[in-house]
Amino acid sequence: MCDSSDLACLPFPTSMQGAATACYVALHPQVKGISDKYFSDCNLAKTTSQS
Repeated sequence: MCDSSDLACLPFPTSMQGAATACYVALHPQVKGISDKYFSDCNLAKTTSQS
């Protein structure tokens, strides 16, 4: 059983999941020419005043 201090129990993405958005933004023609935007999980994401 995991407790809150055990980093191995946190839901970190796999390396492939972690790289998916960077690869999508770098290579997909659908986002060609888009700059100065924030993407999360291969989608354009809204930013907040805190970001």
